[in-house]
Amino acid sequence: MSFGLRTTGAEAALKLQDHIRGKNVLITGVTQGGLGGETARVLSPYVNLLILVGRNPDKLQETLQVIKGETPSVNVQTVSIDLSSLQSIRRGALEIAHPIHVLINNAAIVPTTELTRTKDGFESQFGTNHLGHFYLTSLLLPRILSAVSASYSPRVVNVSSAAIHDPRVGSNIRLDDPNYILRPEEYQRMISYSVSKVANTLHAREIAKRYKSDGILAFSLHPGGVWTNLVNNSPVDLRQELGLIDENGKVLQPERFKSIAEGTSTHIVAAFDPLIKEYSGAYLCDCRVTAWNDLPACLNEDNALKLWMLSEELTSKGSIEIDA
Repeated sequence: MSFGLRTTGAEAALKLQDHIRGKNVLITGVTQGGLGGETARVLSPYVNLLILVGRNPDKLQETLQVIKGETPSVNVQTVSIDLSSLQSIRRGALEIAHPIHVLINNAAIVPTTELTRTKDGFESQFGTNHLGHFYLTSLLLPRILSAVSASYSPRVVNVSSAAIHDPRVGSNIRLDDPNYILRPEEYQRMISYSVSKVANTLHAREIAKRYKSDGILAFSLHPGGVWTNLVNNSPVDLRQELGLIDENGKVLQPERFKSIAEGTSTHIVAAFDPLIKEYSGAYLCDCRVTAWNDLPACLNEDNALKLWMLSEELTSKGSIEIDA
């Protein structure tokens, strides 16, 4: 099977359909105009069950209607979960009773100009993009383990970003102060976003190591530069800072962007390609496994373990205290 830069999600799903059939797939962040919604759409002709998770019930229904319009026979469950709220995650996880063959942690929020916090006091990007998915995955672990069989290994797929290469982050991924409690004056929106995406990759790496003997595989990925609704909803000055648009709002170098259809292919490959099983824990880009020596040094086993222990501590507390 040959996949690459311009492979679409639909093309990848068609080639991998025999590995998708009969599977229950949970995807977070399934808004229309985004990668999660498109991933759900292209999988719908083949899966046994789609579990669509999102914060906004109206947007969940919109995605459901699109999918049902194309594949009327598809079996779909929608679950409203706000990943910035541990209470919402706990409540939503209780609604999920089926075995989960593939969990795609896709949802993310855009960088905020000022330091903002989740309902539990976590820095918004670290709290939503990483801790929200960490906690949801932990609660769903019994459902994932129940999908293990002698012939099948379920997968956890974390959607990360090329932001892990941000040179301003380097080896300092703020494990001592990820929520900017000690040093709130150090907050910079893109550095915080990058750290949350590093955390997505470290999370997948530790899952792969920790649950290898239980039969669970895990991967992280960069979908490519894709102009999604997440980009459209980001602040104008952020798009200018990232070199996406000029001062007049014109898109710079539009040819460098993948279409949303192309941006979902790496999701599909990470979730279903049998040829990458031996690379559990790896980071994918353009549908291919990336060599670890091409990735930042902070993505090491020591940091993966430290982040896991910190994430367990933070989510088990339920909230953190912020000094006035």
